[in-house]
This record gives sequence, C-alpha cells and structure tokens, in this order.
Amino acid sequence: MQQEQLYRAGLYLRLSKDDENKGESVSIGTQRAILTDFCTANHYRIHKYYIDDGYSGLNFERPAFRELLEDVERGLVNMVITKDLSRLGRDYIMTGYYSEIFFQAKGVRYIAIADDFDSNKGGNEIAPFKNILNDMYARDISKKIRNAKHQRAKQGLFISGQTPYGYQKNPRNRNQLIIDPEAAAVVRIIFSLAGRGMGSVAIASELKARRIVTPSVYKYQRGDERFARYPALKNGDHCAWCATTISQILKNPVYIGTLISLKTEVTNYKTKRQNPVPTERQIVTPNAHEAIIDNAQFERVRAVRAGNKCTANDHRFNLFRGKLFCECCGHPLQISRKQLKDREADIYLCMYHYSHPEICPKTHRIYHDMLYSYVLKQVQSFAKSMKRKKVNSKISEYGSIQELTPEVLDAVIERIEIGHVKYKSKPGSVIQIRWKLM
Repeated sequence: MQQEQLYRAGLYLRLSKDDENKGESVSIGTQRAILTDFCTANHYRIHKYYIDDGYSGLNFERPAFRELLEDVERGLVNMVITKDLSRLGRDYIMTGYYSEIFFQAKGVRYIAIADDFDSNKGGNEIAPFKNILNDMYARDISKKIRNAKHQRAKQGLFISGQTPYGYQKNPRNRNQLIIDPEAAAVVRIIFSLAGRGMGSVAIASELKARRIVTPSVYKYQRGDERFARYPALKNGDHCAWCATTISQILKNPVYIGTLISLKTEVTNYKTKRQNPVPTERQIVTPNAHEAIIDNAQFERVRAVRAGNKCTANDHRFNLFRGKLFCECCGHPLQISRKQLKDREADIYLCMYHYSHPEICPKTHRIYHDMLYSYVLKQVQSFAKSMKRKKVNSKISEYGSIQELTPEVLDAVIERIEIGHVKYKSKPGSVIQIRWKLM
C-alpha cells in the first residue's frame, strides 16, 4: 500500500500507421491491457492514460505525449510506463534523452515492460542498442512507404491526402478520384468566367457575391475537421474567396483528368519536411479520372490569362515593383493589363481591396503611364535642384535623364506611397501621390 501511494503512473500508449501490419500485438487495446495488468500486479496507482493514435515515433510533438510531459512538470506524474521503448519513440537520440536523462532529472521512474527497462534498476545495458534498432526500423519503414507511393503513382493512382476541390475519393477505391457534383459546378463557373477575360480577383469577388462558400469551408461542412483552423471559418466570412485559390484552380491540370503525382518528397525521415520535386521527376498520368473541364476550354483559359499578364522580363513590370503601397491597408499594389476602348493599359491596383473590402474599403489604382510621367518629372526636378545646390551626389546626374530605370528609382526613391488617386480621362486629371526621397 505504501508503493500505491508513492507512484502516480502515467501510462503512455502510441500507435502509428507503420504499426498496422503488426496487427493486434501493438494495438491500443492490447497496450492498454498490458499496462493495466502490470500496474495492478505491482500495485501502482494509475493517474491517467495518454494515447497518441496515428502518430509516428519519430515525431515527439504528439499531443498526448506533450500532455504527459506537462503533467510531469507539474508533479502530477512521477512514473511513466510504456509497453516497450519503441512506444516512447523511434528516434534513438530523443528516446535515449527522455528515458535516461529527462525523466531521471524530474525524479520520474520510467519502465518499458517488454524491454525490461526500469530506470530505478539502472536501466538496461542493451537499451541504447534497442533504440538504435528502433531508429533503423523507422528509416526502413520510411523508405518502404516512399517506394510504395512511387509505385502507386506510376499506376496512375491518387496518393495524396487531400482531394482537389471539385473531386472526392471513390468510396470503393480510395486511390481513385470521382467528381463531386456540387463543387465541380463551381469549378465550371470559375473556368467560364476566366474564359470571358475575368481575372482571379474579379472571379473571387463574383463568387463572394453569389454567396458560394470557399473550398475550405465546403470541405469542413462535409465533415473534414482538418479545415477547422482555416481563416474563413475563424473570421466568419465563409464566402471570402482568395485570388490565389482561383489561380491555383485555373492552372491545375487535374480538372482535365491529368494527375500529377510526387510533386514533393520527404528526404529526411526524421524531419518529415516536404521538399519540391523537379518537374522532370514528377509522374504525369493523363486520363487518370473523369475530367470536369475539357482540354479546349482549359487551353483557351490559359491563353486568355497569359495575354492579361506582363511577363517577368517586361520593363514595365519590374520598374515599380516593391515600391507602390496602398495607403489604406499597406499592401503592395500589383500591376494588371486592361483592355481599354482604344488601347491596352497597365494599371496598378490594390488587390487586397477586392477580397477584403471591409479592411480596405477604397479602390486604389493608378495607370502606369501617368505614374511614370509624374515620377520622371519629380526625379528630374529633384536632380536639378541637387545640381544647383552644388551637392556632390550621384542623383544630380539624373537631371537630364529621359527614361526611368529600376536603378534610378533605387538610387532616388525610398518608397512611393499611393494616397487617394483620382483619375479622369480628360486633361487636368489629378494624381495625389506621397513619396519620400533618400
């Protein structure tokens, strides 16, 4: 009875997908029975069961494990028991740290039943070797999983966790995509609007006006709890589409039935960090599933969008990049090409206004040619004044400049801040700009 009062045991149970092939021998139910029987036989009082179901042994940020450590810190638990050392973890360094350093420093007795490890009895001399073997096992499993995914991808099977918006997993074959009729209808609307020349921001605004919920909200409403943390659910605006989401949909070949697999890979089995895979190594499978959009419409939309963009090599594109900011919300202005009645024109816009009008209520915009002319005159005027004052400055060299370049702007302008911009097509239009000179 004295021992019963002395120890408050935290029983830790863990099961990962890697353990499923072992069957009932490592199941949560089996672990619970083994740990309970052990405590009963030795008269240890059970404080709590800590269960991580579906977590890798290489990941030590498991919720139940972190809770166990917090209870140790608070003095609620002074004994930790696992079925074996691998249940604690499969990283031999971290497992060794907790079993031989952390628990002992906190005055906590640690027992791994199947491995005959008891910190009160000096541990076990072969425990470090078992930790290394568990680590090697995890490495081998990681390699096998990677190879298996590669083989399934080569067969044209869907191997990702989350399905693209517009599709769902086939209940009879989880590696096959089938059309989700309700979401697919929205995808068709998006492509239809893009085919008419509407940009991503305008399409996002249109979907919001039609009160169509975002993909994350849609999936959450259908029971996927993984999307509970998304901003659209937190701020209550379930129809606040993002222009980036629209762009990703419009350029994704999954909607013409083409499946691209292995876009990322895990190169370190411990960190589990996803790294991008070069395009030539990705696996592309045409006609892997039923298409939502036909090839002709997909290519037509791509051509329309390509015609609406300035290329990265376009001088106009780079000139004011990173130097224009919305006075209202502070976001950078973005360039967009518009077709006017008599010509094409580049215009700088605050895209944040269209997706979040409650934060940025004003449509801030300015035409590139008007801004260019204004800034050129300002630079020339400022450079001439520097020259008249006989200030030995590189800026004075720009007094006779006839063309702006990024180098000139970087030398002269710290930041151009757009305030209230008023544009009128007739002469005498007013542009209100605040800017600072270095």
